[in-house]
Amino acid sequence: MKTKIISLFLTAIICASSVPSYVLANPHSRSSSQIVYDTYKYNNINDIWDIELSSALSISCDWLSNQQNDSLSYVALGASGKAASSTDVNYYISELSLKHKFSSLLDLSYAVLNSTFCGYNATNILGNNLIREFYKIQNVQNQSLEALCYALIAINSNPYKISKESINFNADICVDKILSFQNSNGGFKISNNSDNSNISSTALALIALSEYEDQQKVIESIKNGLEYIKQNQNRYGDFEINGQPCSIPLSYVIIAFCSLGIPLDSPEFNHTSENLTSLLVHKYSNIDGSFANELNGEGDVFATELAVLALSSTRNNSSPFKLKTPLVVNPTKISQNPVKDSGPEQNEFNKTSIIVLGAISLILLLTILINIRRKRRK
Repeated sequence: MKTKIISLFLTAIICASSVPSYVLANPHSRSSSQIVYDTYKYNNINDIWDIELSSALSISCDWLSNQQNDSLSYVALGASGKAASSTDVNYYISELSLKHKFSSLLDLSYAVLNSTFCGYNATNILGNNLIREFYKIQNVQNQSLEALCYALIAINSNPYKISKESINFNADICVDKILSFQNSNGGFKISNNSDNSNISSTALALIALSEYEDQQKVIESIKNGLEYIKQNQNRYGDFEINGQPCSIPLSYVIIAFCSLGIPLDSPEFNHTSENLTSLLVHKYSNIDGSFANELNGEGDVFATELAVLALSSTRNNSSPFKLKTPLVVNPTKISQNPVKDSGPEQNEFNKTSIIVLGAISLILLLTILINIRRKRRK
């Protein structure tokens, strides 16, 4: 009887110690003590995810999976948790492994992001180090805001190391250049050749800068950018391009807010009974799962990619461009749906697991020896 009790006890311990570390070590990527701006206070909590939004995310991923891959297709599908087909991924990765020259910084940044969300560490795409390509960028001052933002987003998607000593390209250079695109009204212009601010470029800049909130200049920039977004939202909650409400700027704003920890149902930015994500789904989604950029428009791949990313960021209360668990260098595919970054807590859990399993093994061995000895006495 005692032996059975011990066995049941040990079985329970083994089951408990086998719980995936994701469950036990899955903190939010941002701490609960958020930076508080003068005007916008946020707590990184969005209690708005529901069955309707979950369904919208699922069918939009299905639609996107059946389209020709675009700029952010693998990123969108990876962030949503729905992997792209293995055939497409293998073909894409094989192409990247042979590519040693990129047409632009933006092209390189997309490649790093897409390969990362396919489950490959960009420092080793079947032997090809894409991160090293950033050091070859020599015309940072002439890059567009979009290229610089996606470069920072790509670098921060996984803990990729870009030396601060690099005189051609590093994070500090990118941050300073991005800040130079901000106009006096708080908005960001898309390039050096344009003086006009717009919502999409402003929200994209906030997404890229969200990783650098420890810098006072960045805090001030974000605060001014948020004010620009607030001032340019129409009474229905939409953002317009050439006088027409569009989904792309709305999706970018949703992603920016989640990256910064701003509640999507904040009264500062909600002029109707709907939160921003519900507004996106109700006004711009089509019955086939696609998203249109304009009201009553046809499905657009890029608009759908951004909508999927906006939905994913809403669900996770964080940037959809950042892996939940960092990828290790491995020449083979690792995981197409990485889980949340576990950080140092994960290491402590692993150490504890090893100790517990070692103790369990010792107890099992002693139990077996005791039983053998009892049988011999009988």
